[in-house]
Order: sequence, then structure tokens, then C-alpha cells
Amino acid sequence: MVFVLLALLLAFFLWLLKDNFALRETWKQKKQELEEAQAASRRLEALERQSQELKQKENTLYNRIPLGEKQPFGLIKKLINLGGQIGLREMNISLKEKEESQIGQASAGAPAGPKAVHLQMNVVGTFRQLLDFLKKIYQLERVVNVSLIEVKRSEKLLPYQKISLELIVYTF
Repeated sequence: MVFVLLALLLAFFLWLLKDNFALRETWKQKKQELEEAQAASRRLEALERQSQELKQKENTLYNRIPLGEKQPFGLIKKLINLGGQIGLREMNISLKEKEESQIGQASAGAPAGPKAVHLQMNVVGTFRQLLDFLKKIYQLERVVNVSLIEVKRSEKLLPYQKISLELIVYTF
């Protein structure tokens, strides 16, 4: 009877041992799956942050170079306001008729590069006002390229000069 009881206990022990090994194997698999899921979650979070950063960069780019703007009236208004704040006089801004130039060449599936819009600005002001105005243009969020500065001195206007600026702004 004791042998039967020992045999039953041994069988029960072996059955529990086998069950324990199976549970341990299942636990290892689940632990590995959890680690893989956590790693994927971290990668997903990194990709979401990267996506947000790219969207912010895209928004910044479209603020600096707007989409589909043929006549930059908003920028012209800003330039006139800046010139008025600095004290420039007789401001005249016009679109300069030039062949529409495009930066970069569009390939088969790629979008076209930015297009240049030329502005001619004529003002009367001092050299200091011109310098301040150029600094303000540099600080604008919008990309503005000053391609030509022409200063003409006139005895009638001293200490002021006639200033011509050729500006290039870009649009997609």
C-alpha cells in the first residue's frame, strides 16, 4: 500500500513537473512576445514623433514659401508696413514682368520646384533706414531674396537717396 501511495505521489509529482515545464515554456514565449510588442511600441512612438516633426517642418516650409501664390499681396503689405515703420518714403512696389523661372527641374513623378516671383521696390530713405529695412526683411518668416540694390544720390533729397530694390520671393 505504501508503494502504491509512493507510486501515485511520484506519478503526481512527474505530472506536475511536466505541467510546470510546459507553463515555463509558455511563460518564456509570452515574455518574448511582450518584449517584441514593447519594442514595436517604442518604434511606433518614435515614428509618431518623427511624423510630427516632419509636419511642423512642412508647415514652416509652406509659411516660408507659400503654395500657389502668384501675386504676393500679403508680403507686399508687410513690406509697406515695415518701410513705413522705419520711415522710408515714396514707397512703390510692383511685380516685375519676367519669364516665370522655376528652381530645380521636375522629374517624371516629382513635383515642380519653387517658382520665383520678382518684385521691384522703389523708395526714398537714408542709408540707415535702408540697413534697418534689410534687417527686417531678413527677419521675415517668408523667404525674400534681395537680388539688386541700387542707390542714387540726388542733391535735392539729401540726406535721403533714391533706393531701388529687386526682390525675389518664391512660391510652389
